[in-house]
Amino acid sequence: IAALPALAELQLYKSPVRDEWLPPLADSESLETLVLSGNVAITDAGLLAAVAGGRLKRVAVVGTRVTAGGVAAAKERSPKTRIEWDGGVR
Repeated sequence: IAALPALAELQLYKSPVRDEWLPPLADSESLETLVLSGNVAITDAGLLAAVAGGRLKRVAVVGTRVTAGGVAAAKERSPKTRIEWDGGVR
């Protein structure tokens, strides 16, 4: 990600991405949209890691193992981030 300083949107739909790969994304100053939908290895921990920087405007985690509790915690950490998940949009 550091090699792509102008990256605004990253779609990793149905890819082998895992929670532990997401913390570096939180440091991106340009990333606004992250699509992780269809990745069954993504959990609450991955969502929290992704929004930790507070810069993302939108995260999609439909079809992952993210729970309502994880979404609530992510909204606390990054209230302005729109989160699309199996339970709707927050």
